[in-house]
Amino acid sequence: MDFKYIIIRASSALLLLSGPLFTACDDDDPDAFITVSKQEIEVEYNGLTANGETVNFDLGSNHAWQATYVEEWIHPTHTEGDRGRTRIFLAIDENDTGKDREGYVIFEGGGSRRTVAVTQKLKIDALMVSPGKLTVVRSGLLETGEKASVYISANSDWTIEPSGDSGWITPSKTSGKAGEEDVELTIAQNTTGAVRTGTFVVVAGSKRATVTVTQNLEGLKVSATSFRVNKFGFADEERTPLTFTVTAAEAWTSTADGWLTLSPASGDAGETEVTLTVGENGTGALRSGEVKIVTAQTGLEETVSVSQNAKDNLFEDDGQQVGHVYYNEPFDWAIPFGMDDQVGLNGTKWTRLSVQKNDEIKAAWAKCGLTDFNPDANCLFIASDYLHMGGKNIQTGVILPAIGVKAGQSTDVELSMETCANIGGSGTPDGVTVTVEITAGPGTVNGDSEKLCEPMTPAPSWGWTPMSVKLYGITADTRIVIRSTQQGQNGYFRWFLDDIKMTKIAAE
Repeated sequence: MDFKYIIIRASSALLLLSGPLFTACDDDDPDAFITVSKQEIEVEYNGLTANGETVNFDLGSNHAWQATYVEEWIHPTHTEGDRGRTRIFLAIDENDTGKDREGYVIFEGGGSRRTVAVTQKLKIDALMVSPGKLTVVRSGLLETGEKASVYISANSDWTIEPSGDSGWITPSKTSGKAGEEDVELTIAQNTTGAVRTGTFVVVAGSKRATVTVTQNLEGLKVSATSFRVNKFGFADEERTPLTFTVTAAEAWTSTADGWLTLSPASGDAGETEVTLTVGENGTGALRSGEVKIVTAQTGLEETVSVSQNAKDNLFEDDGQQVGHVYYNEPFDWAIPFGMDDQVGLNGTKWTRLSVQKNDEIKAAWAKCGLTDFNPDANCLFIASDYLHMGGKNIQTGVILPAIGVKAGQSTDVELSMETCANIGGSGTPDGVTVTVEITAGPGTVNGDSEKLCEPMTPAPSWGWTPMSVKLYGITADTRIVIRSTQQGQNGYFRWFLDDIKMTKIAAE
């Protein structure tokens, strides 16, 4: 602490505490007083309180008064006044000394004195620049078509220092005052034919922050690059409109074959959702067309291709002969596990093994290609050479593996199986029915638009009941489930499943 501050504080304290020990001068008023509402004040490096407010206090006196000592970095709004109460604000210079400092303001009047001590924290440089990394497209704009910018927050005046590799980056300003500011970046079009990277440094006091700008050769994207449609111009059985999104950093236009219409056919920078309308194919043959999207400034191009057949169905037949077997599962792999033939023994023996029981059964189960429809229920078991499903208040089924047809192709099949309802000790069969459902992908069950067959009921006795459904227009993306109809219901709906088979049928 500076020696003069020690002297001032000591003398102020001595005068305040020992006034009655001294004889007042002739001009002193023994009843004089000066009061201040704050005698010790703490401020931040910038001269404000921690809440960002200007320091103030009230001075009261029954005599005229004046400030007889004021630190050079403290600036009161009043340095003298008459009797009464005065609100005084202190403007305090920023502390750039590199350490905390303390100063005083002394008020006197009518022989009375008051000292206000001010402690000011040292300045700690602060700088935040966001984002620290930017990627722009070929045109120099962001992917959204907006100009790039950086946000600068500093407690000191700041400058931008360019690097030798960043002459193509021009900030809207290269210096600024302490505070917060957004600085736009003008970035030249990338004509180098390669991705390039540049940097610049923001400097504020002792702080430095580097911003890296990467400029690629992009600037145009489409969310879909191809569509496969039927003769009516739709890609699904629900006739959902064909839509996709164009994301461009600049304005764009489009061209298309005559039987393709894009709406809107042009757009500004940013994201634009467009609808593609495909005319009906009356040629009787497969045809292909294109929509081209081109940016106005940089000439970037994206192509959306359209393949349209001349059939009601979206897909070509896979060409397999009638009778071709796509899937056949007799469950012979379960025999080595030695479980009981519950159906053949009329339920008199009933050992079974969960497909989740151990690694050996898990491996065998995985190899057959089926998937447990409700694995959390853990109610899928093997018996001698077939499946046993269900339990009290829990049901499941099996999801069949994808069939082996090529992309763009489909087939019609008969799905056959054998089922048996479980019969409990009372001799009454469980009230289970069986449902076949297409849960995902193209195709219908037993009709033009159905995804779900009518419930099928096993015979009310021990023994196998043959069941079958026809599946039309299924592809490798179709997912088929064989399950109990009573999913989620309480009660016993236990059943057995064997000999699952999918066979090609003639087109109808």
